[in-house]
Amino acid sequence: MEGFQINYTDLSDLFWEYKRKIENLIENIDNCIEKINMFTENAVFTGKTGDAVKSYLGEAHITILSGIKVTAQTLLDNMAAYKDGYRAIDSSTNFKLDEEAIQEFRKKLASNYEDTDEYTGEIRSALSEVSDISDVGMPDSNGVFDIHEQMDSDLIKLVSNVNSYE
Repeated sequence: MEGFQINYTDLSDLFWEYKRKIENLIENIDNCIEKINMFTENAVFTGKTGDAVKSYLGEAHITILSGIKVTAQTLLDNMAAYKDGYRAIDSSTNFKLDEEAIQEFRKKLASNYEDTDEYTGEIRSALSEVSDISDVGMPDSNGVFDIHEQMDSDLIKLVSNVNSYE
């Protein structure tokens, strides 16, 4: 069976590097928050200006840093879920896209298209011979043909896209 070989790259190194960098970011954010808290709790820095700076650091910077930390943790959690999904792929499978099966399906689709066209002609012919009905509407098969053409186009795109990724 001829087909396209789809290669799945082992992303293990990338996962570990991503995890290490995100954890390092979270650790650095924790250090920043700790230093800001140490500064704002320092009794030596006083006065209106000192209180305003402490308030600003506590309200603005810690809020922003905490938001970044939560986002980083969410990214880390999402990557863990993605990694689990990636590892759940059955690596014993050959991951082949059967080009022959797609071509056979396209042939069958073309045959069905011709059959539909033939049946439409027969129905129109039969309706044209009806004389005792005052008004007869002809069947509209354009939607069927459009669906056939769209499906064939999608199959061609699939084959083309797989070829471009190889």
